[in-house]
Amino acid sequence: MDKKEAIAKALTVVKETDSANEIRAAQSILLSYKHGLSLSDAGEIIGRSKRTVLQLNKDYMKGKKQGDNWGGRRKAYLDYETEKEFLQSFTGKSEQSGIIIVSEIQKAYEKKIGKKVAKSTIYDLLHRHNWRKITPRKSHPKADKKNRKTLKKT
Repeated sequence: MDKKEAIAKALTVVKETDSANEIRAAQSILLSYKHGLSLSDAGEIIGRSKRTVLQLNKDYMKGKKQGDNWGGRRKAYLDYETEKEFLQSFTGKSEQSGIIIVSEIQKAYEKKIGKKVAKSTIYDLLHRHNWRKITPRKSHPKADKKNRKTLKKT
């Protein structure tokens, strides 16, 4: 969409819509392109930051629907559905033993995305998909049970 089309569309949106977000987006176009105001000045008038006005203008020119929230995960290695599919391969192990080993999942995840990640990334992934239940071990696997009994007595 070129500037003339955007201005024409913005004029009709301002007159016809009831959505505050759509009106702000149309106003950012009109103030920036029709009246030649800077992004900062346009933002000051519509009550948004310079960066928000820039984003509104870009989205408007691309024809994206206005009024959607910008929230969400922007810095993700994989999208939610791909993560869900990735975790499906570990479902059998977790159902069998009731335990998942984070280091195994971490290695597989690193192999899939091609870069190293922190363990906290894996814990966040598990939490996002409702797999998170961290419980401590009852005892260390290399612990000597006989020694423990003698230590308890003394």
